[in-house]
Amino acid sequence: MAKINTTPGNIIEDKETWESEEIEAVSNTKLEDDDGTGNKYILRMFQFGINPEAFKNNPPTPQQIFNSHLKGIEAMLWADGLEIFYEVEPRLVFSKRKTHYQIFVTAKANKSNLILQDSSTLKELTHGKSRGNKN
Repeated sequence: MAKINTTPGNIIEDKETWESEEIEAVSNTKLEDDDGTGNKYILRMFQFGINPEAFKNNPPTPQQIFNSHLKGIEAMLWADGLEIFYEVEPRLVFSKRKTHYQIFVTAKANKSNLILQDSSTLKELTHGKSRGNKN
């Protein structure tokens, strides 16, 4: 079972403030060295509303929240030919007012499917260029 991480910080999205965190990794590889080879992974986000009365009387832990949605998330991913990639920990992000939360999971194609959509390298995502655009 995956362990879930909650995250502090702020992100403004759709007039709702979300808590978040910065994640930093140490690597000798530069973004410019990313040639786009390797496996394709997809980041999926699932948003849920909070029942304030249920949370007030018996507030669940982030792990309990994730576990309560796990089978549904797996079913939604399966319908798209995907499965959770557990080597990247799922994230649980609460809105500042605790009215909603989002669960982020990394997914990969299951054994009987391929991801045909073109992927983007880290360099393309950060610099806004596509492989076909030389500018």
